Amino acid sequence: MALLTALLPLSTLPLVARAAPTAARVFSRQSANTTTRSNSTSATVYDPNDSPVTPFKLPLGSADTHVHLFNPQFPYAANRSYTPSNATLDQLREFTTQYSADGNPIQVVLVQPSPYGKDNSALLDGLKRIKKQNWGIPRGIAVIDPAKVTDKELHDLHVAGVRGVRVNTESAATSTSSEENTALIKAAVDRIKHMEGWAVQVYVAPSIWRDSYDYFANLTTPIIADHYGGLKAVSTLTNNTSPSADSYDQALNQTGLAELVELATSGSVYIKLSGVYRASTFDSGYWADVAPLTSHLAKSVPGRLIYASDWPHTGAGKDRAGRPLSVIEQFRVVDQGKVLQSQYDAVNSTSVWKRIMVSNPRKLYRFH
Repeated sequence: MALLTALLPLSTLPLVARAAPTAARVFSRQSANTTTRSNSTSATVYDPNDSPVTPFKLPLGSADTHVHLFNPQFPYAANRSYTPSNATLDQLREFTTQYSADGNPIQVVLVQPSPYGKDNSALLDGLKRIKKQNWGIPRGIAVIDPAKVTDKELHDLHVAGVRGVRVNTESAATSTSSEENTALIKAAVDRIKHMEGWAVQVYVAPSIWRDSYDYFANLTTPIIADHYGGLKAVSTLTNNTSPSADSYDQALNQTGLAELVELATSGSVYIKLSGVYRASTFDSGYWADVAPLTSHLAKSVPGRLIYASDWPHTGAGKDRAGRPLSVIEQFRVVDQGKVLQSQYDAVNSTSVWKRIMVSNPRKLYRFH
């Protein structure tokens, strides 16, 4: 892909470097172009679709319930934890079409990414353009300040296609307790529980399912547990980046798993099968040690699972500590077809796979 150079006022803009690849995770891209961000930084921008593609086709009517857009026309929050490269709607459309059974882009749910903070302008722009393109049903998950958002603002979000709000404490470089996370979730639930068809999507440490079990068990507002509910594979749990296959099942004994399954069984929680690289550090094995978690959840709560690619595959909070915001975080190189094949094999049921991909998200997000 040719290198494209835009004219930049270099005398007034700071230079922006790209983050160096970490030892195990490869973020680098073979091609790049140069662009200008609306928050006045110059940046080398890497194509989020510059990854290997193993052929894999999803069932007709499938939904990818967690994707992000990073539009350079919209400024990022000053207090963000990282600065991403660009990921446009056209690139997202190209990505989803690769796995479509009929050659059309599949249904997506746009999720407000943390660098935009509580300014949902880029999300709303994306939903508007999806509607204009007749690309499925516009659906999104926003980020709000429960203490400040007005009823009119919630109404406007709903009209645009938003069907929930996000609480994400795992993308930052610092950790928070179950008590702190539960307080944030409670504030969000209390503010949007009157909104028809809305849910609260959370990405938090898995201990919360044990520590705050009673709170979640009594909710009527759906909770969407992002990225396997924060559960970890054995490579992460044991700090072993090359675990043996006979050790994978150790992940089934971790804190929070039993409670998460119980909460999903009772109907208060949906679990998102997404971000295998957030659960596992077994990069060289393409995160194969996540398979026992996928299999266990598919057998235990098949009606409460949804799928997401987590495109464009942003980095991890732990890698952001001390990194200047002037450094552009490159996206991970992920062969999503290979990930899908692994997940399909772990589910080991065509009917359950179709529920995860089609009927469960259709029910949750009301794609009608």
